[in-house]
Amino acid sequence: MVLANLSFERRQFIGGFKTWLAGDVGFRASGTRTEGSLGATIGTVVRSGAHVYSQVHMDALLASREPVLPDRQTGRAYNVRPRPKSGTSDPDIHVTLAAAMPLSHNTFIDIGVSHEVMKGSASRLRVGLWSSF
Repeated sequence: MVLANLSFERRQFIGGFKTWLAGDVGFRASGTRTEGSLGATIGTVVRSGAHVYSQVHMDALLASREPVLPDRQTGRAYNVRPRPKSGTSDPDIHVTLAAAMPLSHNTFIDIGVSHEVMKGSASRLRVGLWSSF
């Protein structure tokens, strides 16, 4: 299953402008789930201008589409649940290892592997788009 990610971060270069730390906020979508995420990243710039980095994110469920009784015409139906009440957000922690290529000065597309730590211990391919300011 592919994990789609859209995030915005604040990046701070350290150690000779090759290594950077960042905090970010974003949204993740995978299958029938949409999650909000808050995370921290450490990365480095390699010779080609690409960025290689590792992230740790805390995610909270925003919405979930769960199958319900089938529709007679299409055979499928979805029930969209509203955002859970506080304290029932089904949190998880994702650890990601990824590489990103710049599309512009501050916009990047990335690909990597994201691993769920708390629920199911599932690893997924991750494709992302992020902007740094």
